[in-house]
Amino acid sequence: MGVQSSGSDSEGLTVGRLASYLQEELERHCPVGWRVQREQAFMRAELSRLVGFSPRADLCLQSEDGSRRIWVELEVSRADPAANQVKFAAAHLFEPFAHSDYFVSMVSAHVAPGRRNLGAQAVLILRRLGLRAQQTALLPGIAGSEIKRINHLPIERIRLAPLDVSGELDRVFAVTEPLLEAEHGTLFLAGNAVEVRLNLLRWNREMAEPSGRLRWGRRTITYFVYDPQAELFAPSKFCAYVMMNRTGSSTRSDFWPGGMDLQTYSCITADASLFDGGRARRHLVDGLGLQMTSSKNRGNLHVIFERWLRLVENHVTVHPDGPIVIHLRP
Repeated sequence: MGVQSSGSDSEGLTVGRLASYLQEELERHCPVGWRVQREQAFMRAELSRLVGFSPRADLCLQSEDGSRRIWVELEVSRADPAANQVKFAAAHLFEPFAHSDYFVSMVSAHVAPGRRNLGAQAVLILRRLGLRAQQTALLPGIAGSEIKRINHLPIERIRLAPLDVSGELDRVFAVTEPLLEAEHGTLFLAGNAVEVRLNLLRWNREMAEPSGRLRWGRRTITYFVYDPQAELFAPSKFCAYVMMNRTGSSTRSDFWPGGMDLQTYSCITADASLFDGGRARRHLVDGLGLQMTSSKNRGNLHVIFERWLRLVENHVTVHPDGPIVIHLRP
């Protein structure tokens, strides 16, 4: 979030009270084996003078073994959360980040949905450029209006608010942990609801084709993600993971540049311990703040589910206890 002006760059952003508090607390909660720096520059001074701006990340977390360096931006209320993605893209074009570098934009519910979605798409552009990038939730259990209220409090009163800062660190580490190395990329947990929705649409799109149904076979599913806009469901484990390509480019011509697809899913062996349905469910609910209910407890949701199930009934067996549904927001 912090930018120091250099040359023609007149941007003078300041860190808000809540973001400042989170910086302090995330540094204080930094786990053993990691070190953290606040307001860390990610361009050399010579390059900053050349391009005319001097960007700094809110936090830089670096593992002591050198395996991961995570650049974190805290977007509490920013009008343009995609701006930091552009700055990292510019830095990466001039001086490519290392394979051990990760960029994470954490966006609160106080940021307007359209702007959050734009930031999520900008992350996909960073991945195409070869940078391991994620956008994820910031304080997902707190409504935007409450975030706004807290952000205007004196920092002494913010310190009294019951904010689970350790949970924010858990999410950063979760979405930047490489879970599985595959032939064409690396498996990660999905960072945000946009990626979950695209995976859901991808599953339904591919299952409409004979080749997709052949790859999927028949599986027993308990947990489903539901998209109320499309009135479609998909297995939660499929929705909760993304595959980042090694080269940053994709030869696929479809609408989802990355993420999960049936070919990748079917190639990952069932005994891959980190590719786990329980972990997927916990990440979607606890990590990303999505709501989970039984389809029988949500009005006509049971009717919508049964209508959808008829489209895939030869390939999806619902667990005898009935479906549990994880809801994307409209």
